Amino acid sequence: MLRSLDQASSIVAFDGDDTMWLCSPAQKSWEHACERQGIERLLNPPLEAAFRRHINGAGYSEDTIMRALFASAADLGGMSADWTRRAEKVPNLLRELKLELASGLELALQTVRDAGHRLWIITKGDLLRQAMKLAAFPLDTAFENIEIVQRKNVATYARVLAAQGCHPSTLTMIGDRFFEDIAPPIWLGARAIHVSRGRTAVARSFERLLPTRRIEGCCSLAEIPDSIPFRPRYKSTEDA
Repeated sequence: MLRSLDQASSIVAFDGDDTMWLCSPAQKSWEHACERQGIERLLNPPLEAAFRRHINGAGYSEDTIMRALFASAADLGGMSADWTRRAEKVPNLLRELKLELASGLELALQTVRDAGHRLWIITKGDLLRQAMKLAAFPLDTAFENIEIVQRKNVATYARVLAAQGCHPSTLTMIGDRFFEDIAPPIWLGARAIHVSRGRTAVARSFERLLPTRRIEGCCSLAEIPDSIPFRPRYKSTEDA
């Protein structure tokens, strides 16, 4: 049985770290500064859940992050003076962050969007630090949906798609980590593009384990427009 895919509903989702922006020495130094300032410890599980509620739909900026932080603290009855002092360091840390964008990113995004695809970000990491990176990311307005997740596995991708009412077959995931950005979406029934940055030999050995008709590979984002299936494809139930 064949089922056609509606091009207007197709989603192209990009990973963040080492896909759209590079983990440069400057960024790694910034990460260490965040660790020294105790930024990761600002959001315990209850605060993290509240922060997600407040930041969702608000966009990512210094202002929205700070408002979400303190609104989350208020929801839980307030935080200690030490927590407040650490939270007040977030704006300065955010202003110090300068993301190095991957070569070819702007053209890739423009080409994908002009072709009628919906742009998403699905990025993994510490919630607050990833929110800060997105606040420093100059192209965030190009994306209609941004998801910061704790892990990238089949269950996570299924949850993200279900929350948006989207079938896995509408998704093309783009990223550099094979076991996080490529394999789980493929197992779920999506497509994926592995940005290997020259690590093709390793990638090909992994691809033998998966349905390669739904995997593309490229060495940089500049090659993405040639890898995206711009025309509707057909997915057979046999290609699972």
